[in-house]
Amino acid sequence: MQFNITQKYIAGLIALLFWVTMLVIANTFSGTGDEGDSIMHYLYARAALKQPIYFFDHWAKPVYVLITCLPAQFGFKGIQIFNITIQAVSIFISFRIAQLVHIKQAWMAALFLAIFPHQIIYALSGLTEPLFAFALVAILLLWLKQKKTIALLVLSFLPFIRSEGLIVIVVFIIYLLLKKEYQRIPLLFVGHLVYTLLGVFIYNKSIGWTLIENPYAVGATDYGKGPWDTFIVNMRYAVGIILYYITGLGLLLGLVFSILKFILKKEVNFSLEFLFLIYGIAFSIFFFHSFAWYKGWFHSFGLLRVMVGILPLIAIICAKFLDEIFQYLPNNKTTSIGFLCVICLLIFFNFYKKKYAIPNKDILSLNEDQQIQNEMAAYINKQHREFKTMPIYFAAPYISIALDMDYFDRKKHPDLNVDYPNQLQKPAYLIWDDWYAPVENHVYLDDLTARKDIKKIKTFSKKENGYDKIRTTILFKIE
Repeated sequence: MQFNITQKYIAGLIALLFWVTMLVIANTFSGTGDEGDSIMHYLYARAALKQPIYFFDHWAKPVYVLITCLPAQFGFKGIQIFNITIQAVSIFISFRIAQLVHIKQAWMAALFLAIFPHQIIYALSGLTEPLFAFALVAILLLWLKQKKTIALLVLSFLPFIRSEGLIVIVVFIIYLLLKKEYQRIPLLFVGHLVYTLLGVFIYNKSIGWTLIENPYAVGATDYGKGPWDTFIVNMRYAVGIILYYITGLGLLLGLVFSILKFILKKEVNFSLEFLFLIYGIAFSIFFFHSFAWYKGWFHSFGLLRVMVGILPLIAIICAKFLDEIFQYLPNNKTTSIGFLCVICLLIFFNFYKKKYAIPNKDILSLNEDQQIQNEMAAYINKQHREFKTMPIYFAAPYISIALDMDYFDRKKHPDLNVDYPNQLQKPAYLIWDDWYAPVENHVYLDDLTARKDIKKIKTFSKKENGYDKIRTTILFKIE
């Protein structure tokens, strides 16, 4: 069961196969991973070269925009290729981290991360989670390789990729205090200092803009709330059904080893770095999102995709558990065969077409609302070509891609949220969809159809696959 000589090549091959496979999937299927934030992050990154203020937009995430603004110029496929590439690199880095924390079969971390369903789904997105995961494992690798100053400087900018970076900083502060490395703590504030000064001197922002403008620094919001165990129950969709239980056992193992190592002072293969930088960060982010959704705080919507940012850590935890289990078994041919059978079983269950497995072609394709928005775009281009000279109101981000127009051009795409109901420009088109228009902009269909100055032109609808819900997009003309 000795793979030490070839582990590097195994992990590299896994990362390469993931990269090639995902590139094929990206060019075969048209899905965007998510029809909302995924599209909006791409649109901000694409527009930033023309409108540099977006390099300082807290929702868009300044460092994310800075890094992705060039890939975004190649269209949404450019963002997909970027995310696929950094996720492939994250797979290999996860293996290296597993090695550095003394997991003997470290290649398993690479394998598990590569076959997590959400790793695949959101590689096809424009979301910030893949970049956050990549930055996180890069920081941990630098730290474990004793490049501590660089690691902390990079970490100081992590909140400008995703706000959970603040949680990671807090974990590191506690860890540094326990290690009595007090002199390193100020490095964790460099990112906020740099962006504060740049915002103040370039755009006359307030001195506290990096905190004040954080869109998630709020209490209760209108997104709702849910059960405290929502993420616990749903994680099986993110990692697969068998690896879901292995994750739980891995967390239990961490608790047992923590007691043995730090309370009972026993010799076990478990370090303070592993406790804080793997278990600590993963648990803190998981707990934060669970609590936020339970309380209905911080604009939480209970979306499982936020866990993509810690999937590399979960893969390492799974690898740690299996590694420890098989170390206690006899080192013979029977054990080796059993070990490989377990790995094959894990792969099988994550590719077997059930609801907790690798997504099927429907999930990798455009959602039904995006499909009908493409139909609407084809119709309006053919039957209402004058739309190119008129303002168009809409709320669903994907419509800007379907119509090939600049989402942020307020002459062409005025703000529906600002102008509705009493300041709508005339003549203009209005595209109502069944989610973003009512939920985000509070534009309700009954109100539109009751107005004499707004004429319904055509309705586009499609049944949502696997559900009874009918997705609807309607084209109106304001006269």
